[in-house]
Amino acid sequence: LSQPFRSVVWPLLIKGAPFTLQVAAPGKGKYGTRRPDYLEKFPLAMVPSIEDKTGDSSVCISEAPAILAYLSSKHCWADIYPSDIAARAKVDEYCHWHHSNLR
Repeated sequence: LSQPFRSVVWPLLIKGAPFTLQVAAPGKGKYGTRRPDYLEKFPLAMVPSIEDKTGDSSVCISEAPAILAYLSSKHCWADIYPSDIAARAKVDEYCHWHHSNLR
């Protein structure tokens, strides 16, 4: 399981947030991210991705840093993603650097 996947799942597990895991992998196969039904929800065709359904609407997001920012804001997880804008900017800086330089 990839580092981006783990970076999303660990906070969910630590915080006890409910989630359902569905297998997706790059490509066009049975679980591929290039399937039309996957691309309809996640046009970037990336993993990890989440679909957060609330009532009649849903939010579909790909890319671990974006998912973590969304979940942290939604659930007020300031210990993961600070509410202070300057502290949050430092987290964003590292996430963007990490994505460009270490992967």
